[in-house]
Amino acid sequence: AGFLLAPIAAHAQDAADADPPAHVSFVDGKAVIERDGQTDDSPANMPLLAGDRVRTETGRVEILFADGSTLHLDNHTTVDFQSDELLRVLDGRVRLTIGGRSREVSYRLDAAHAWAQITQPGEYRLALTRRDSEIEVELAVLRGGAELINDDGRTPLRAGERAFARRGVAPSYAYVFNSAAWDAFDRWSEERRDYRLG
Repeated sequence: AGFLLAPIAAHAQDAADADPPAHVSFVDGKAVIERDGQTDDSPANMPLLAGDRVRTETGRVEILFADGSTLHLDNHTTVDFQSDELLRVLDGRVRLTIGGRSREVSYRLDAAHAWAQITQPGEYRLALTRRDSEIEVELAVLRGGAELINDDGRTPLRAGERAFARRGVAPSYAYVFNSAAWDAFDRWSEERRDYRLG
């Protein structure tokens, strides 16, 4: 009977060592999680599973990942949680902060007409806006480096640069922008960061 205990003990140890799942760590205002056709309008501290949709209305949400990275959702934002490394942004704006020094990371933010490929720690903001009745994707790099990619091309970005993508054309060139010109969402995100570092 002794040989049965080793796998069970090993399995229990593996479960204890497993990273906690990504979860909603803070809700400011109104937000919901949609899961398997059900809606939960009290998502604070809920773990996120593949297939979950997080939707904010008049609120903002902070999601904390196992590696300490955070994803902030602005008002009127909808995100599908595909896995801990892949998110689909359907509407609104998000800000992803990946902490630590130089290390390998692999995050992808998919959006209409383009996706952001992120392979190093830093701070990244992705926004979907409507221009001339078309959706435009904007990726801004506050710190770090990323690429904005679609079927027509790719644009590498460094800190202080942003690029745009629309249907049927390659992403724009990298444009320099003022990374300290914050709006209400950026200020909220910085306040949450300060609170966590407390």
